[in-house]
Amino acid sequence: MPMNPPLRDWSGRWAWVIGASSGIGRATAAALHAQGARVIVSARQAAAR
Repeated sequence: MPMNPPLRDWSGRWAWVIGASSGIGRATAAALHAQGARVIVSARQAAAR
């Protein structure tokens, strides 16, 4: 298995990232957005750290 498999095309697709205020969730939301996804984020805290 390759260490960095190719990312799928997220253009026009939706993604819901839970725990997106910090850490891995925040990085995942940013990466999906950069790939063209429409991202819905949710977290326990309203303000991002």
